[in-house]
Amino acid sequence: MEKLAFLSTFFLVWASVSILLGLWIGYFFLVSVPILLLALIAAWFLMQKGKVSLKSPRSVFFFFLASIVLLAFPLLFIHPFFPASADVVHVTNIRILADNIPETYAPYSDLQFTYQIGFSLFSKMISDLLFFIPDYLVVWGLGILFSGLVLLFLFWTSRELTGSEKAALVSVVLVFGSKFVFTNFYFGVFPLLASFAFFFATLLFFEKKSFLALLFFPVTLIIHPFTGAILATVLLLQVLMQKSWHWGLLLLASVLLAIPAILRTYFTITSNFGGPLLGFNPALFVEGLTALFPWTGIIPFLLLILALLFGSRDPRANKLLGFTVLFAFLAVLFFSIELQHADKFFWIFSIFSILYSGTFFMGDFWKSIEKRFFQKISFGRVLTLIFLLCLVSFVLSSELSHGRSGSKLSVEEGQFAVAFKTFDPALKKTVFLSNGSGWMATIANKIPLDVRSGHFVPDSQLQVVDDTGWKDVLNREQLQKKIENGCRECILESKADYLVVNTNQFSAPTGFKKVFEYKKIIVYSVRG
Repeated sequence: MEKLAFLSTFFLVWASVSILLGLWIGYFFLVSVPILLLALIAAWFLMQKGKVSLKSPRSVFFFFLASIVLLAFPLLFIHPFFPASADVVHVTNIRILADNIPETYAPYSDLQFTYQIGFSLFSKMISDLLFFIPDYLVVWGLGILFSGLVLLFLFWTSRELTGSEKAALVSVVLVFGSKFVFTNFYFGVFPLLASFAFFFATLLFFEKKSFLALLFFPVTLIIHPFTGAILATVLLLQVLMQKSWHWGLLLLASVLLAIPAILRTYFTITSNFGGPLLGFNPALFVEGLTALFPWTGIIPFLLLILALLFGSRDPRANKLLGFTVLFAFLAVLFFSIELQHADKFFWIFSIFSILYSGTFFMGDFWKSIEKRFFQKISFGRVLTLIFLLCLVSFVLSSELSHGRSGSKLSVEEGQFAVAFKTFDPALKKTVFLSNGSGWMATIANKIPLDVRSGHFVPDSQLQVVDDTGWKDVLNREQLQKKIENGCRECILESKADYLVVNTNQFSAPTGFKKVFEYKKIIVYSVRG
């Protein structure tokens, strides 16, 4: 199983070098294939210099494969347009990354491009390499791969922190049984999942005092600001606890590699702090406390309660308990000041709660119940039982079922979008009167009037610049609403080329020429 560890680490090193090269070169010119090839050579050299032995049992590979199969299941067997549960923004991001990293989302919008760039940049380069695969499926495939790598690096990191392979296995099974990986994947939070793979890799190689930690840390900052901020906090605690001043300075220096992304993304976020985004709300604080633990999932939640009740008896768990308390505080704090992304901190808290639970479960508590109840049952069977219970929770979860079914695009809308692109593949302005307008525009290669539909572009006020570009986004949204309410003149005002009407959901307008039809969805020419 050492080959699995080598290949997993090699992939993250390759992705890291590709992202860093693309970030620094991309503002001038973006040549995907040469960057990927150069990064491949550099990754091989770095792996030879930074070899670290990461042995693992075959069961870890099983969980890795199981997660990939379950993530791919909806596309293969349920919904032919699986990314319909995801936001469109990640596909839009890679489509605007053409010759260089642009300033705005043109031609889709004049909104400034301040979104976190790491995952989109790597996806763009891979999409250029695999040009024969639709770009949205490339994004989806990378999301699956990074989701699986989260479990692998979680195992190695947990084992390194706890000194127990069994505790690490329990942690992997509990994360598998929580909503973390699957919910974020189904709803397209691919950058968060990718950042967690680098998050655990950074912690792992920091503990092993490998220079690869200095590569993964800035890449985590580039991929996701919230995960990067939490990782920085954890590393600071580790440096202080271990008095590793030399490594602290090296980590601080490595942040320089992420400067272009920090200037564009982090500065925008910090500049938006204040005004309506802040203000302590006692009701939200209480709500945050009551909602904190259930985010981990049913089975992990029950073990976490036991861990909190009895975990202090296990000295190995104390280190992770400190992390758990820290992230609980951060989660509730950010939830109570009304930030729009508090859920990210709930997920981070869940992960560290699970790490703590796994450590506790394999400590004194496990020895106690094993002596009393499980003397004739092997650890493998108990682990299998926990895995099966988590699998049942996965199958029965209404939230996950909603995500698996494809909640942002119906099959008919997806089929229409493919046919519409065949009818006219050109990138043209189009008004969509259909619930799945964001993904329909993406698959049909069109510019939607309302770019907030399906989160076609970033629309969180925390991550956008409040300038004329953002005001235009809001104006287009209002114009879309007027059209949906029957304003015919507004259709002409939109200066669109086409009007798409799903007659199952909206009334067909009069006075426009019908140019294409697929089942109940009709395309009209706006300009005659």
